[in-house]
Amino acid sequence: MKARIAVAIAALLFIAYGAISGDIDDTWRKASQICLECIGIGR
Repeated sequence: MKARIAVAIAALLFIAYGAISGDIDDTWRKASQICLECIGIGR
């Protein structure tokens, strides 16, 4: 049980770090581009 809590805390820290450093914008842009390509209206 302690290992799961530690992994959850580590995951939240990495997510927070990515959001603070601006990586979330890049990830969102790439994900939306892949989605648009998948349905056939992307580049």
